[in-house]
Amino acid sequence: MAALSMFERVLGFTLQNVLPLVSVLLLGTLVVAAVYLWKETRFQEKALAPFPCPERHWLQGTMDLKRIMAHPEYVLDFMTEQVQRFPRCFQQWIGPFRGVLIVAHPELVKDVLKTIEPKARVYEYLRPWLGEQN
Repeated sequence: MAALSMFERVLGFTLQNVLPLVSVLLLGTLVVAAVYLWKETRFQEKALAPFPCPERHWLQGTMDLKRIMAHPEYVLDFMTEQVQRFPRCFQQWIGPFRGVLIVAHPELVKDVLKTIEPKARVYEYLRPWLGEQN
C-alpha cells in the first residue's frame, strides 16, 4: 500500500483514474481505423465497379481462403477458371477490404504497362524480363 501511495504522490494520479482515459483513447483509435477501412473499401469498390466480378463473399472476398490454406495449388486452378470466365479482366477481392483488378488479356496488359500510373510491387520483379516500357 505504501508503494501505491508513493506512486500516486510521484505521478499525481492513480491507475484507477487513468483507466477511463486509456479506454476512451483505445475506443477512439478503433473507430478511426474502422472508418478508414470503410472509406478505403468504398473507394476500391467504386474504382472496380465497371469491371466484372466473380461471386463475392462478405468476409472471404472472391476466393475460398479455407480451401487455399488447405490446398495452395487451388489458387492456380481458381485463377485459370476466372480467366476462362472473364477473358479480359476481372475484380479479385482478398478478404473484405482488399480489391485488385486482374488484367489477363495481352493487349490490355501492354496498355497498362505503358501508362505512367504506379504499378504493383510485383512489377519490380518482372521489370528485368519486360524491359523498360515507353
